[in-house]
Amino acid sequence: MEYDDLLAKYSRPGAMAQLAVEQAGVPRHNSVAEDKLSKIRICGTCQAMGHVTKQYGYRVLQERCTECDGEGLIGAKQPTDALSAEHARKQRITQLEAAIREAESLEALEQLEAELLALNAPANAEQTAQA
Repeated sequence: MEYDDLLAKYSRPGAMAQLAVEQAGVPRHNSVAEDKLSKIRICGTCQAMGHVTKQYGYRVLQERCTECDGEGLIGAKQPTDALSAEHARKQRITQLEAAIREAESLEALEQLEAELLALNAPANAEQTAQA
């Protein structure tokens, strides 16, 4: 058997296409997604499982991996826009609740309550959908 036959038999499905592209001299384009993915590595401690198995006497315990914090990937924990928006929403809710406690007029209280209900509307809709 030749090298190409063995490569075709034992390689991943896309490996032959990638090899043909490299041999043809077609440059790979470096997209933003490839750059971001190159920063993410699989955790070597837990082998991307997110937990490690330890033996304690006769018992076998599974604990969350301390290297990747249970994610299975290293470098993957970057704040996303969705998490940032959720954090900002929670901060605004806390501010509104504090303002409601200190409100002196009924008009101000109603305005703050309306804003609070508007911020909580997505969370309430999510809970209703799950029920």
